[in-house]
Amino acid sequence: MGQLEALMLTLAVELPVALCLLLALRWTERVDVGRAAAVIAAATLLTHPVAWWASVVGLHGWVWSDKAMIIESAVVVAETGVLAGALPMRIWRAWVVAAVMNLASFGVGVALG
Repeated sequence: MGQLEALMLTLAVELPVALCLLLALRWTERVDVGRAAAVIAAATLLTHPVAWWASVVGLHGWVWSDKAMIIESAVVVAETGVLAGALPMRIWRAWVVAAVMNLASFGVGVALG
């Protein structure tokens, strides 16, 4: 799978997962759903190219599990910052959303191999 396909798959998984989580937990009281979707997409669009580069070039030759843990952890931290900075939500809620949406897309990616 190429980078563009991986990005499209990531967006296709992360956007609905994050929005469903926000709605299910009623964390959208002060957040417009359209704005939340745009911020979630922006977070993914900012981190995906860096994560892709780190996976293919930056950490090339590393053990897969170590590489995955480092990259995914960094992505969750970065996306937590974007979500908490752009949406009126507490940082722990932003972290939960970022962690769940990335766990979902990582799981789908692994399953598709």
